[in-house]
Amino acid sequence: MDGMVTLNGSLTFICDEVIDGNPLCLKDIEIVEEYSKNNGLPLQYIEQEQTYINFINDNVREALGSVHTSLPLTKTCYHQEDIFQLILYANKCACQKLEHKLYQAKMTSWYDSAIDIVREDAGKGHGIRQVLKYYGFDKSEAVAFGDGENDVELFESVGYSFAVNNATDHLKNLAFDVTEPLMEGGILRALKKYDIL
Repeated sequence: MDGMVTLNGSLTFICDEVIDGNPLCLKDIEIVEEYSKNNGLPLQYIEQEQTYINFINDNVREALGSVHTSLPLTKTCYHQEDIFQLILYANKCACQKLEHKLYQAKMTSWYDSAIDIVREDAGKGHGIRQVLKYYGFDKSEAVAFGDGENDVELFESVGYSFAVNNATDHLKNLAFDVTEPLMEGGILRALKKYDIL
């Protein structure tokens, strides 16, 4: 794989080289930690090489199960490496007060009870723009697929955006077209339908 935009655009690679990294500032991490502690909410920390969580509950199991991801290690010692993304397992309504307290971070969601927190100048759109810049491509030459609200900025940064049919209605309205889910061959079908592949 030539390029990868990971952690909602907070860490972007070309081959094995990091071309863009946007860790969260310590002040924002501490604000989210305090909110998590005061409200009894699970908080997942994502570093470049590992991920861990303060505790696991049914919301964590349900959210990660929906994307076929294994449960992270539970641990209580944090901040040994840069934190590129936090995931707060709560619904967006429960986190509205938190969003206004953040200094250099923004919130987005990929599941009803999972809120991603990344640096405000990061995001999937930022990451894809870094890859396009690296290779000298225009956004009109780029294709993206998505299913959640955390893909909105990504869709705005490419010429052809495809929402899978289980995506949010908002994302479907932004998409160039809608296709079947990944596990049903939706990406391949869309690429062939428009002679991209």
